[in-house]
Amino acid sequence: MSSTRRAGSTLGALRELFLRKALVARKSRLCEAQLADGATPRR
Repeated sequence: MSSTRRAGSTLGALRELFLRKALVARKSRLCEAQLADGATPRR
C-alpha cells in the first residue's frame, strides 16, 4: 500500500470518528434539552 493511500485511509477513518462524535454530541444536547423541558426517559 502506498503512503498516499495509507494517509487517505487514515484521514477517512479520522473523519468518520469525528462525524460519529459529532452525532453523539448532537444527540446528547437534544436529550438534555428534552429532559430540561420535562420529558422523561420513558417518553
